[in-house]
Amino acid sequence: MTTYIANAFSLGMTAHGAVIRTRQVDVPAIAHKLSKPVSIVGHKDTARVFSTILGIPIAHNRQSIKLTQRDNLYVGQLTGGRLPEGATSLPEKFGIEWVLVTVDGEDKPLKRAWTKGGGSIYGGLDRVPPMKSQAWWGGEVTLMQDPWGNPHWDIDGPGFHGSLHDG
Repeated sequence: MTTYIANAFSLGMTAHGAVIRTRQVDVPAIAHKLSKPVSIVGHKDTARVFSTILGIPIAHNRQSIKLTQRDNLYVGQLTGGRLPEGATSLPEKFGIEWVLVTVDGEDKPLKRAWTKGGGSIYGGLDRVPPMKSQAWWGGEVTLMQDPWGNPHWDIDGPGFHGSLHDG
């Protein structure tokens, strides 16, 4: 498990199909958990400001990463504009919104063997001809499972994408 701190989040930090969760956190909670985070803060001034606010050293380190299920990425999103050159603290009317980004795993197609045999209420779902759902609304439904084996359905249609999760 690695704890990172960054000034931005990119989809390139995860594998295709990853289930990404975000939640806002407050600065005291971050400072307590981040005694020695791996910095991937790409701007020198932002790294200096983070160090001042959190009271721990945050290095400028322009680096690419791939998050795994065990990693935590704390992102400090600057609000209010661009930092002035050489800043070590936040100017008036600026702020930082802190978000924790985690990866739960990767969605994958549901194994057909799981639904055949009738041991669940989902037993017949994969037996519905796909053409029937496509003819009905002009889209496509894909039966998937999350990393824990729970089913969900990805729904794509004209101008619409949705996901229906069991739970």
